[in-house]
Amino acid sequence: MDAIGAGLVRGVRDVIDKPAQMLANAFSTSEGQRVQALNEQGAADFKAGYDGSTAADVARIGGQVAATLPAAGIIGGGVGAAGALAAAPRVAQLGAAISSGGLTAQGASLATRAAGGAIAGGATAGLVDGEAAGSGALIGAALPGAVRGLGLAANRLGSVVRGPEVATGIREAAQAGQAAGYVVPPTQVNPSLVNRVMEGAAGKLSTAQNASARNQEVTNRLAREAIGAADLTPESLAAVRSTANAAYDALGRSAPFVADDAFRSALQKATGNARAMTKDFPELRNSEVEALVDGLSSRGEFGAQSTIEAIKQMRFNGSANRASLDPAKKALGSVQMKVAGALEDLIDRNLERTGQQELLTGYRAARQTLAKVYDIEKALNPTTGNVDAAKLAAALKKGKPLSGTLREAAEFAQAFPKAVQTPERMGSLPGTSPLDWAAVGGIAAASGGNPLSFAGLAARPLARAAALSAPVQRGLVRAAEEAAQPRLGVNPGAAALLGRTAYAAPASRDQ
Repeated sequence: MDAIGAGLVRGVRDVIDKPAQMLANAFSTSEGQRVQALNEQGAADFKAGYDGSTAADVARIGGQVAATLPAAGIIGGGVGAAGALAAAPRVAQLGAAISSGGLTAQGASLATRAAGGAIAGGATAGLVDGEAAGSGALIGAALPGAVRGLGLAANRLGSVVRGPEVATGIREAAQAGQAAGYVVPPTQVNPSLVNRVMEGAAGKLSTAQNASARNQEVTNRLAREAIGAADLTPESLAAVRSTANAAYDALGRSAPFVADDAFRSALQKATGNARAMTKDFPELRNSEVEALVDGLSSRGEFGAQSTIEAIKQMRFNGSANRASLDPAKKALGSVQMKVAGALEDLIDRNLERTGQQELLTGYRAARQTLAKVYDIEKALNPTTGNVDAAKLAAALKKGKPLSGTLREAAEFAQAFPKAVQTPERMGSLPGTSPLDWAAVGGIAAASGGNPLSFAGLAARPLARAAALSAPVQRGLVRAAEEAAQPRLGVNPGAAALLGRTAYAAPASRDQ
């Protein structure tokens, strides 16, 4: 490195010394002679110190090329102008390559850039020493390829350190989940080298299990918030349902609900597939479905309380029928659920049309609350009081219109299924494993029974605590977002090591 540094400095001095001597001669002969002697002494000292050093000689030529690059700019500018006048884009690209010493040239191939570097290197080195023109050309031609190789190596290092790219949806889900209080295994959001090492030391499985244990309380809290319940016991859920039903009781004392075209249209849509099938296969006609829909379609109004009771019964029967293995029962169950929804919408339109705002507000709130209670009960383990976020995710995937905090839990579970395992499914969470004890025991034996060796047992629990700690969790989404925004940088490997990235500018097709 010392020879390279000295060679670069000597090369720059070579360029400076000649004009300095000419300027000194302009003032007086004696001053010119003094400067010439100093220049010759400097050259002699360099030769004495680095004679036979190839690194120093190559670096000296490199310093001469760098110091005379303005001359390359003049040459390249002339070539580029000629290419532009002649409408020859390759010549114009060569001019740009000469001006930059082959380092940049928009759209130019690596061969064109190498040629530009050779011309620039030979011309600039020849300005200092005519005998060095050939060596300057060789160095200039090699420089673009060397720089490209360094850039590719840096990008490969950055890719290894950054880890695979994470989808935008994962980052957004992590951000929303963290706002709700969830934690995630770090590598699932930002698989940087640091996070991979940390999670590897903690154990991927145990990190996910510990994250799940923390997240269970978050899921339970979100479920409680969804329905305004103090806890998720059967008694609490019954109390919530009773409060919501009070709004239905008030609704039951209202005027009858008048059927409209929207209601009849919804009924026909509910049986669209079944009716289409029976046109070609009348033998498969489902009489129960047709009787239900045709009977409701022929009526002009429905009593308020009887409509409420009909909705409850159709939802109960529909849920049971949809779970049947009998295709006819399954089809009936699907229609019953759709008819129940059509009746609920009819109530909504009637209340809005007649201006019964208080009843309408109470009905809508009760309708949403009862639906959420139903969703929670489907995902709840009544013995432990834990809500399975994975079941909420499955319901959302099937098209269940979850909303509010239940939707937050379901979407997080869809994105990070391994971080929402219920404690009942995981079992106990030991802090250490037999493998940890075996490894530490081996180290202790090798060190003569040093008791400090057993401090290693704390390594994995500490690594897990670090992976799920607030500072690491806060930095995950921010680092992943920065990694998704390419920007210029000189050291992508070092930047990505800390969970960030500094991409080089997108390469052109020939780089």
